[in-house]
Amino acid sequence: MNCFEKLTEDIFRVPEFVDFFTVEVNNGSSSSALQDVQCIQYHTDNDLQFTEYGYDDGVEFVIVVKCADFEPKKNQKITFHEKQYKIVRWETDGFNLMNNITIKSVTSK
Repeated sequence: MNCFEKLTEDIFRVPEFVDFFTVEVNNGSSSSALQDVQCIQYHTDNDLQFTEYGYDDGVEFVIVVKCADFEPKKNQKITFHEKQYKIVRWETDGFNLMNNITIKSVTSK
């Protein structure tokens, strides 16, 4: 394990940083299952009261996910803090360890 892999693993072990989102995954049969995925939320410029009461039209922010844990797909729906969001874009870091995933509220265009 190189130093960047070790650093990534260490960051995702800090409970103050780590959060979870839920995504529906196809388990190979006709049914699907829910999977919890570790993530770290970046600071968002949106007013926190704006989202606290559920008026989240247009809320957009970035979550960081280990590449080994989740492969994002455009417009894929996830549930984060009991609200549904869609993946709008992502970037993989230069070491192919983490994805910076931009999510946006489902109610927005």
